[in-house]
Amino acid sequence: MNNQKSNEPFVLGQQIADARTHEQARLQTGNMPPSPLPQAEYKPHLGEWELLNPAPSDFDVQIRKTCKQFAALNEADRANFTSAISMDEFYKLIEFARRVAVFALRDNDADLLQDGLTALAMIEAKRTDFRDILWALALLHHTASRIGVDADSLIRDIARIAEPETRDLFTGFAGRNERYKSLKDSWGYLEVETTSGRGFVRWGFKPYAPKTDLLTTAMRIASIIDADSYRTESIELATEPPEVWLRTSEPNPLKQMLAKVCAGAQITARLCADKHAQASSQQFTVFLIEFDSPDSANVLLKLSQSKKPKDYSMLGVVAEQVFCLVIARSFVQGVAAFENGESLNRFQKRIQYAISQTRL
Repeated sequence: MNNQKSNEPFVLGQQIADARTHEQARLQTGNMPPSPLPQAEYKPHLGEWELLNPAPSDFDVQIRKTCKQFAALNEADRANFTSAISMDEFYKLIEFARRVAVFALRDNDADLLQDGLTALAMIEAKRTDFRDILWALALLHHTASRIGVDADSLIRDIARIAEPETRDLFTGFAGRNERYKSLKDSWGYLEVETTSGRGFVRWGFKPYAPKTDLLTTAMRIASIIDADSYRTESIELATEPPEVWLRTSEPNPLKQMLAKVCAGAQITARLCADKHAQASSQQFTVFLIEFDSPDSANVLLKLSQSKKPKDYSMLGVVAEQVFCLVIARSFVQGVAAFENGESLNRFQKRIQYAISQTRL
């Protein structure tokens, strides 16, 4: 999310609630023409990890063709085109634009970048949380700048085929200062290079000065998780230490140790649907914390081993100066947790090995 401060009040969830209201109003008019978008879904693949390594798909190709068709229409036909697209489909277009930011970055493909912006121009802003459009714009703007395209001019050019509110989002974004448009400083993503190529990882805005390669470590652990009962949804760097999970009513050195943190990362995963009747009720989060020394990391390991929480399970692992904490629980009252303290132990050796293998 944009990290800029605003004087406007913020109500959590209000934007998406308003979008659903506008979508219901559209549906109540009746006689909706069939959607002009291809009827398919994005199916996540192992190892994609959001925007780190998205896999090109036939659905991407189909949406690109639709983008070309939309751009060739006159204004009245574009309006009819947009009104026939559902709110859920708008979010497929946003996902396409986000993915395109990676593909165009890897291939230096300005035409693909233009299709990503055209996909956003198909959207009726009031039937989305408008910030999701801006987020995708920030990714595409970054890619345009990196591959030598005049990003602001391209955004203003594509804005001409968007409906008025979306057009205003495009031109407003292009007119902001470079700090606002900075992907890392304002939008919570960082461009990175991995063995799969360039991609984007989430960025949490916290101090980050690692002496080990925390991203590669996180990706190794994500692979371990994905080979088990979970699917990694995102990896984030520059995150907060997991203080809340280790806090106790008794005095302990937690705060003193957290002052010695060099860098943090977080992995968020979801339980596979076939593993639990209410899989969506399960949390599985992995925190990676690099300390100034192995001694500091071991203090947190001992804290994780001594605490016996009742409403969640955790596993602590250490390799040299890196501490890893796995948290699992059901966050819905009355729904049994998939994991317990004993079951999490199956991850211990594999995670320890993953941490020990990674160095800068």
